[in-house]
Amino acid sequence: MESVIGCLKLNDEQKQILSGTTNLAKDFNLDSLDFVDLIMSLEERFSLEISDEDAQKLETVDDICRYIASKSSDA
Repeated sequence: MESVIGCLKLNDEQKQILSGTTNLAKDFNLDSLDFVDLIMSLEERFSLEISDEDAQKLETVDDICRYIASKSSDA
């Protein structure tokens, strides 16, 4: 989870309230450009490719962690 959090560009206040169930778009007001930046950071950090369809399903930190774990076990 720490590696995923590292890909997020959060301020100190956001880091304090971040949890696995935090909805990134709603709770942190991530817009579409922020989300694209996050997806690109995740792809680079974890050496994977996230399809647009899969990216749309990634709403929380837990969603992202589960997705990365499933892709890592597929390899």
